[in-house]
Amino acid sequence: MIIRTCAWTTEGLKLADRIAESVTKHTFDYKSVDEDVDLWIKTGFGLNAPILFIGAMGIAVRKIAPFVYSKFSDSPVIVIDEKGQFVIPVLSGHVGGANEMAKDIAAAIKAQLVITTATDVQDVFAVDVFAKKNGLRIVNKDGIKKVSAKLLNRKKIRLVIDSDIEYNREDVPDSIDIIDYEEAVESGLEIDVYIMHNSSAMSGLLADADKTIARKIKSSLFLEYKPYVLGIGCKRDTEFEKLDVFVKEQLERGDIDIKFVAGMGTIDIKKSEKGILYFETKNRIPLTFFSAQELQEVEGEFSNSDFVKEITGVSNVCERAAMKLSGEDGELLLHKIAQDGMTLAVSIRKARISVWKN
Repeated sequence: MIIRTCAWTTEGLKLADRIAESVTKHTFDYKSVDEDVDLWIKTGFGLNAPILFIGAMGIAVRKIAPFVYSKFSDSPVIVIDEKGQFVIPVLSGHVGGANEMAKDIAAAIKAQLVITTATDVQDVFAVDVFAKKNGLRIVNKDGIKKVSAKLLNRKKIRLVIDSDIEYNREDVPDSIDIIDYEEAVESGLEIDVYIMHNSSAMSGLLADADKTIARKIKSSLFLEYKPYVLGIGCKRDTEFEKLDVFVKEQLERGDIDIKFVAGMGTIDIKKSEKGILYFETKNRIPLTFFSAQELQEVEGEFSNSDFVKEITGVSNVCERAAMKLSGEDGELLLHKIAQDGMTLAVSIRKARISVWKN
């Protein structure tokens, strides 16, 4: 993840350098001295990019206030005091990932992590974090409040999972009752969360008969499994805007809605490639990096390039990354598409719920 970083003083910049050296998992993009801070923040929010302020909480809050709109689109914001004593996720802790990034930073610089999110404080199942970690699309965002309120009041929630989505019942937290689909339909039970496979009645992609079936479930929150993952590559210093247009045009041609993309992968030598990193933040698609060896070990028939192998150590990045990310049961849907030094491949992943812990 790329984290836009703003420090107000010399001491703050020293701490920023210390963080950048310690937290190698993320890339830090500093605000230059001559950049207007309001414009810099506006640009960051436009990219949904995480923002790290080193300085007073009050200054940070006043500066971001004009741009705050929704927890589902706001930039994750983190504040750290100049001595590096406290790391505080302020905005978009769950959906944007501010809490996780703050944990990484606090651990690296041995600072006190200060989290105020209710589900974290009370150690309660967080349905929005669950959705993010399992690649589930939140269909009706207002349903999160209803489900979270019930859990925070120490009540169990009822959850229905479509039969073609795999999961292990032993992993399910005690706060969740799994209800079979047929039982939910026949009994008319009020369900708290319904996890659907591929396309929901609300997305407009199901056949009429399937929509009728889906509507039989009365649920506070609908989650939808995202089946696609991307393998991506580009030449050095490719502009974010150019990459954004390329990927979206190719997905549209393949009749793939970007809303149903669960993640993307590339080679680890691209960890500092800003075009890819800002594509990740803008589109809220988690990015995974793989070594050349990891990609080379992926089995299958791929289009090969001697030039790519000379540069990266592996003959194909995008197809192998897509298949690596989709897992053993994955299937390559779109083979390598190349344009102006950018490459894209798309695979389909197995429908599986694997992460239940926050």
